[in-house]
Amino acid sequence: MKAPRCGAFCFVFLHQQLLHYRRHRDGQRICDTTENVKNCLACATYRISLRQMPFRVGNGVHTLKKGHILVGEALVPGVVIHSLQHYDRLYERIKKASQRGTEILLTILQD
Repeated sequence: MKAPRCGAFCFVFLHQQLLHYRRHRDGQRICDTTENVKNCLACATYRISLRQMPFRVGNGVHTLKKGHILVGEALVPGVVIHSLQHYDRLYERIKKASQRGTEILLTILQD
């Protein structure tokens, strides 16, 4: 898959995986993701920050609010495990980029 044009530091949500692109290199897989199909974000590019992150810790999608994405390791459709460990790693990446003053983008592509 060709890297999307999304700035110097971005995350791409595609096929229930979160990919990291940096300076238009090939995507590096970070973790699996899942959303509640009734409350998912629209396909678009979003600016994210430590205060406005759509990523959440949890195991199942049934209690997710609109625009939230669970991160972790896929177990079955709609369920992830090891969510906290993956969230912590993702949070640290976003925190470091934010401290450098880098714009952080999340691009959601249609499957």
